[in-house]
Amino acid sequence: MNNKCGAERTNGFASKLEASVYQLLQLRQKAGELEIIGTQHELWLTEARIVYKPDFTLRDVKLDVLWYCEAKGYEFPKWPIIKKLWPYYGPAGSWLEIWKGSYKNPVLTEVLKVREC
Repeated sequence: MNNKCGAERTNGFASKLEASVYQLLQLRQKAGELEIIGTQHELWLTEARIVYKPDFTLRDVKLDVLWYCEAKGYEFPKWPIIKKLWPYYGPAGSWLEIWKGSYKNPVLTEVLKVREC
């Protein structure tokens, strides 16, 4: 079954790219770098409560900080707004890894850090 973007669901994930990124995160977890907390947790950006659900919520083992990961294939019209808001309204101390490319070759293209006050 396909999701609303026409991507083929793979092992419960919205796309093959998302499943591939999850496999990479699992390797990083086995190496002791991070802990996978969950998927699709709701975050609210700004007091207007703009909802954003990053693909993965993770915990940095060394820093004991939550951070987030997005496998970005199709970019919804809302995505540029999310990218602009993240540095100002993302959870304090966190960051957002953005992975693009194909499921055969996912590439970490950007890391958005939340600005400190």
